[in-house]
Amino acid sequence: MKFLSIALLLCLVGVGRSESDYDIVAVEDESAATPSGATEEEYRYYGAVESDNDARYTQAPSTEPKPMRQILDVDRWDVEDVVDEEENEDGVYHVFDDEIVEAMQEDVIPELCYLTSDNITIYNSYLLDRHCLEEFESVSPSCRGFKCDVAHYFLEHGAGIMMRVLDASSIKEGIEMIHREVSEVFEKLDMCTCGREFLKAAFKCAPFYSGNALFTDDNEDLVIAYGRVMRNVDVKSAAKVFDRLMTGLCAESSSGLCVDSIFNGLEELADMIMNTVDDYEDYDDGDRKYQKSQEKRCDAVFASTRAWNKDEAWMVNHTVKKRGGITQRNLGCYWGFLL
Repeated sequence: MKFLSIALLLCLVGVGRSESDYDIVAVEDESAATPSGATEEEYRYYGAVESDNDARYTQAPSTEPKPMRQILDVDRWDVEDVVDEEENEDGVYHVFDDEIVEAMQEDVIPELCYLTSDNITIYNSYLLDRHCLEEFESVSPSCRGFKCDVAHYFLEHGAGIMMRVLDASSIKEGIEMIHREVSEVFEKLDMCTCGREFLKAAFKCAPFYSGNALFTDDNEDLVIAYGRVMRNVDVKSAAKVFDRLMTGLCAESSSGLCVDSIFNGLEELADMIMNTVDDYEDYDDGDRKYQKSQEKRCDAVFASTRAWNKDEAWMVNHTVKKRGGITQRNLGCYWGFLL
């Protein structure tokens, strides 16, 4: 019995040390390096020591839940590497880091906005080559500035979009943010017309692409690998897949576009999942009226799945061949946009 008591005591001591001494350790060594701009409170926690002089810092505990960061595995330091926070009379806003802004303004935007197939040389181009520029210039006149508009939109709105999504207080709110931003992109950049034409042009020039980006840092393996992929991939079929996908996303629906209906379904599903997790007992504890309301929400979300299963046998024997594809009825844009 005496030996058993001693063994239990040693186990308790070991558990206590693993929870206090190794997982959470106060920083006492002032010479230990911390990221710039950090306060002692922000960096007073770090993980297990890798070696005698090596302490791996992690993010300090936060009382604000940010589930989108957890899902995407993004911590504060990853964000601060690319986004800066600024303030003016309208409040706080976010912009990209100076290095990203400089690269966009000095390299990317001049090339995407002002380079043409007539003035391109090996010295003033990096991302594009002559063949791709010719394809992009072959789109309709109203869409020739699409690639330039995309670059400016990314520079002006990209950081704000990123932070609004990452700082969402719930999964549903994060999906709502993505939905709103995607809808604005489709509207402001005319993705349903110019976006489709740009994708077609990009797929046309992809097999022959030879931009300077392939030849940087003496990386000849990248050139060989790209050529091998382009020889073995059916680029024309891939272009058709993306074109049909864009056609389906831009189809009209009860919510405006089919892409809006898809996001509305994802928002409803996220809300149901969170309600199920947070209020697991509510359904059993609620009255029949409440239970029926929850059942109707489930029916609305999973109706397309049931319709697919119900009509699967019918589709096999009653499909209409049209333009090399399959015309499918009564399944809505949740599934039809893929066909």
